[in-house]
Amino acid sequence: MSENNSIEKILCVSGALVDELAPDNQFTPVNYFGSIKQIKQKIFSTAGFFPRSDVERDPTYRQLIPYIVIRRIEYIDAQSQQVDVFRYKSANRTSIGIDGHINEDDFLFLQKQSIIVKAGESDWGTVLRRTCQRRIKEEIGLTIGNTAQFRFMGVVRNSTDNVGKVHLGVVYVLDVGVARDHVSVIKLHEADLSKGEFIEWSVLKKDTTLDEWSRLIVDSYMLDVAEMSGILSI
Repeated sequence: MSENNSIEKILCVSGALVDELAPDNQFTPVNYFGSIKQIKQKIFSTAGFFPRSDVERDPTYRQLIPYIVIRRIEYIDAQSQQVDVFRYKSANRTSIGIDGHINEDDFLFLQKQSIIVKAGESDWGTVLRRTCQRRIKEEIGLTIGNTAQFRFMGVVRNSTDNVGKVHLGVVYVLDVGVARDHVSVIKLHEADLSKGEFIEWSVLKKDTTLDEWSRLIVDSYMLDVAEMSGILSI
């Protein structure tokens, strides 16, 4: 909850701008947008924190939702590797993404630490990283350091239901496990994986229980490619 009268405030952007920039009912990869700097400037020029109760059913706004796909990569030899994707299960859905709202408290935390001073375009990436770190810690107990690379892969939209009409998923990939040089990227020993499991890509593609965002991503992107294109930062 935000410190301001305990009213939860979440980060939203202009719904009209999202409609203009990102196709609906699909996962749109990052290279669709051309210049990432330009797309970030456009989207975040309309960003602001709003009471969650005011925007839950209002498509004038899109609630930004970081959607983190965790992959485990093990290099077998110089030519081959095993790539598994974490399938996460909550009370009412099965997903390949750990997600959550960007709360004003994420921004206030960074401000108190003097990491950021005000909400500007260059600062939103820091707030997004804080949210990703917080949600992974909350859901599976894994602490992600500030040097970890969240790879921005694109956005996902689905306006076929009332929930999807007011959200925009910002899709990131976080790699854990063993890198090509056999150095551990992010160790999983402290993670609580009881809420999910790592699944082979070929099995995941056939999973009919995935939620809509997961299905849109799985159907249109090759997450089993170890060396992925994308933006190596938030």
